[in-house]
Amino acid sequence: MIEKFPILFNLNLYSSYRYLKPWLGDSVLFTHGTKWLKQRKTILDTFRIQILRTYVPVFYENSQDLVRRLGDEINQQFDCHDYLSEVAVNIIVETAMGVSREKVKHIGFDYAMAVRKLGEIVHKRHFNL
Repeated sequence: MIEKFPILFNLNLYSSYRYLKPWLGDSVLFTHGTKWLKQRKTILDTFRIQILRTYVPVFYENSQDLVRRLGDEINQQFDCHDYLSEVAVNIIVETAMGVSREKVKHIGFDYAMAVRKLGEIVHKRHFNL
């Protein structure tokens, strides 16, 4: 089927994401052609509905924790990005790596903030060059 769309074998996103390559390596963002197709198929297998259903308890527990923490911010101005980033990292770590959030405590937050800073640096560099 994909052979009908030759452009998919020639996509090269490297120029847009080149600053992320040292961090992400030879991921699906930096490959093309047959290698890209193989990686894409591998990734898509993880998003089957049967697999996603097993993650619902993880989503639920993390979202309940988020709601409790946001309750502390009632009637105050705050940056929701920090909260959402930490929850996203915790969910990714637990679902992709099988490490519960109790074991990593605030590592998720530290990692999320480091990724945020990296994003800011890449964004500035991309538009300043």
